[in-house]
Amino acid sequence: MSRGSMAGIKQEVRIPRQQRSIEKKQRIKAAAEKLFAEKGFYPVNSNQIALAAGVSVGSFYSYFKDKKALLLEIITEFHQRFQTEVFSQPMEKGWKDWDLKEIIRYYINNTLKAFELSPDFFRMIYSMLYYDPEVKEVFDAAEKKEREQIKSILSNLKRRICVQDIDAAVFMIYSSIANVVHRLKLLGLQMEEERLISELTTMLYRYLKKDTI
Repeated sequence: MSRGSMAGIKQEVRIPRQQRSIEKKQRIKAAAEKLFAEKGFYPVNSNQIALAAGVSVGSFYSYFKDKKALLLEIITEFHQRFQTEVFSQPMEKGWKDWDLKEIIRYYINNTLKAFELSPDFFRMIYSMLYYDPEVKEVFDAAEKKEREQIKSILSNLKRRICVQDIDAAVFMIYSSIANVVHRLKLLGLQMEEERLISELTTMLYRYLKKDTI
């Protein structure tokens, strides 16, 4: 049965157990991420991905239902890497020994660094979230998790900050940083990074710090 004639039929995909299979699946994802970053999602097909990964097309379909399922898995893992980079300081320490301004700057700096993991790929998938509901769903889940991380940090700092509505504060912090970082990294805002980091840090610090007018 040809691949085309299998359209609409549920395909069983393999969950790799052995190291060789795990490495093969990783090669497919790495090749796809590179091709998607270079060409975009729609011009790339499974044959090109399989060729770039050094595997057969049959191997591709043994691990992924289609290239969309592959893309969504890559995006999910990309966001996991992103959040690991941003929140790499162990949360169990509760940031208790950190200065408030240091915490804010740390978060901003690491968000900027995380965008450098694969800027071309991120630029490509970021554009898709506006018209692809499946991609948007993955982004929404990642944003929810990141906001939960910020909320956890603020909860640990509640005696040191002045916040009347913690959920609204989380939204304000997330949105402020995301907007600046997106404009810098995705839109190529022509301004020195350090100047923006300093002003954004000061703005959020004054917003959060207790007894600040």
